[in-house]
Amino acid sequence: MADPGAEKLKVFISYSRKDSAEFADELVAGLEYGGFAPFLDRHDIAAGEDWEARLGGLIAQSDTVVFVVSPEAVKSDRCVWGVDRTIELSKRLLPVIFKPVPEHDIPKKLSRLQFVRFDTGRGITRPLAELAEALRQDLDWIREHTRVGELARRWEGRKRPESLLLRGDDLEAAKAWMATRKVGAPEITDAQRALISASEQAEARRLGNEREQLERDKAQVAVIKAAQARTARLQWITRWAFAAVAAVILIAGATVGYLQWDKARQLARQEVALAESRQQLDHAQANILAELSAAKLSRGEIESALRLASRGTRIDLALPTDAVKASWAAAALAAGVSQTKWHFVLDGHDGSVTSAAFSPDGSRIVTASLDNTARTWDAASAKEIAVLRGHDGAVWSAAFSPDGSRIVTASWDRTARIWDAASAKEIAVLRGHDVIVYSAAFNPDGSRIVTASADKTARIWDAASAKENAILRGHDNGVRSATFSRDGSHIVTASDDKTARIWDAASAKEIAVLRGHDTAVRSAAFSRDGSRIVTASEDKTARIWDAVSAKEIAVLRGHEDVVSSAAFSPDGSRIVTASWDRTARIWDVHLHTMAVKDLLAEACVHLAGVTKLTREEMRLAGYPDSMSEIDICTSGQ
Repeated sequence: MADPGAEKLKVFISYSRKDSAEFADELVAGLEYGGFAPFLDRHDIAAGEDWEARLGGLIAQSDTVVFVVSPEAVKSDRCVWGVDRTIELSKRLLPVIFKPVPEHDIPKKLSRLQFVRFDTGRGITRPLAELAEALRQDLDWIREHTRVGELARRWEGRKRPESLLLRGDDLEAAKAWMATRKVGAPEITDAQRALISASEQAEARRLGNEREQLERDKAQVAVIKAAQARTARLQWITRWAFAAVAAVILIAGATVGYLQWDKARQLARQEVALAESRQQLDHAQANILAELSAAKLSRGEIESALRLASRGTRIDLALPTDAVKASWAAAALAAGVSQTKWHFVLDGHDGSVTSAAFSPDGSRIVTASLDNTARTWDAASAKEIAVLRGHDGAVWSAAFSPDGSRIVTASWDRTARIWDAASAKEIAVLRGHDVIVYSAAFNPDGSRIVTASADKTARIWDAASAKENAILRGHDNGVRSATFSRDGSHIVTASDDKTARIWDAASAKEIAVLRGHDTAVRSAAFSRDGSRIVTASEDKTARIWDAVSAKEIAVLRGHEDVVSSAAFSPDGSRIVTASWDRTARIWDVHLHTMAVKDLLAEACVHLAGVTKLTREEMRLAGYPDSMSEIDICTSGQ
């Protein structure tokens, strides 16, 4: 058995349903028992469906592909296409023979590989053990191959944006992985090499730019110090001049007085210009501290991030309001304090968590997962209450009914299902979407349900009869999420087209578009009073929006992977998010709207006395070694 705490190897099983369906099910059961995460494509191909995209996606997300050799499989164009696609993506391919096939009928790309034979009459136990042993070879390297491959495809698919490049420790890990490839392991793809190469170049540019910026800041400091010295000399000369002129005025009268007044006016102008330059330099220093804080936060060094952001925030607070249009340091501080406010982690699913939502009274949370289940939890203790089983594929969404008595789920198996929340038993199935159903949610009185699908639409259903009432069309890509407002008059949808949209629930017409996320938006939900919307995205953030103006209010940062779901608590004070990093997290909304001084106080409470910048932090911020330590919780510094 594999280590239960380790990441499971994802194994896609390619087979022909005509003669190998039962064997494939047995293979799945055996590999699951062996500690792997096997999965199948159980769906028939619908007329006009882009089966290559679907099958290619399944292969892409796997670590290894097991091809079941049988008479029907070697004749299937789709199975053979799957072999070619596996090799094209440089995935590890392991063929197993279920039924004898003439050697000349086996594709040449398969015949060159080592087979595991299940057709010798030895039963399934021994060959299954051989297959498991083959799968365990170079587990970590194979998993990293999949991870870097997915990152490379996402980078390529988004037209190579710099925001998706590897940085820091992640880049070093990828370079080490590439250097440790063994003979016989899957090839490193051109896309993976391109991603790592571009990341190295960008990292070099970034570090170079940071060094140049520090040098520019130092030069500006030198200029300001020189200006201060000149000003001091001018002030001394002026004081001397005033004394001398006082005597001369008795003789020269008004003429000399005017000349002195003009000189003083010029000096005042110089002092104003010097003050403005000093303010600009201080604000630039605060921005540098904000960037350093964000880098520390991304590596989990929360205390260091808080100290750096607090110092930057105090610098900005000391400046005139018109000199600081936006405080990056305060935003970085809000992100850091948010992480200190996470209450707990819900841990129990065997696959990535795709959705999380509170019950109406806030006492329970329901989560959905790629492990084909939904689960309910006690919101106070984080203990698991029940498991909802029945879907034939990954469960993408789960939500309570308004009275908390029912739960609706949406699944890869093209259905949405209604469950009794107390007994965890299935009540009804909503069928109609042609492809994956990503999201399902009740309206406020529980009489209707809205679903969202990869077919680019959202649909409204009668919850009692399971009949379709209306279709919302307008998104340019798959719709990941759809939910009603509290009064049932509006619906908000989230899509792979990078937007969320607000609709009139009665007319099915589009009202507004929320733009701001860098990549696909996977979830959108109203606050209880309908004044705000929270969205979750593949860019690893959740965002809070004003529902009337469609303007962005705040960004929630902290997850290490795709944020697949976000929802408000019933009182609107908290937000729960779910991520592919296998965690659900709870955030305090108040922290992102509170006064900056109160936010600083929160940071100081968390730091519990360790409030001075370390020497490393001061060097990063560009302070001289001779400077005494700065206490970020002392207002005078």
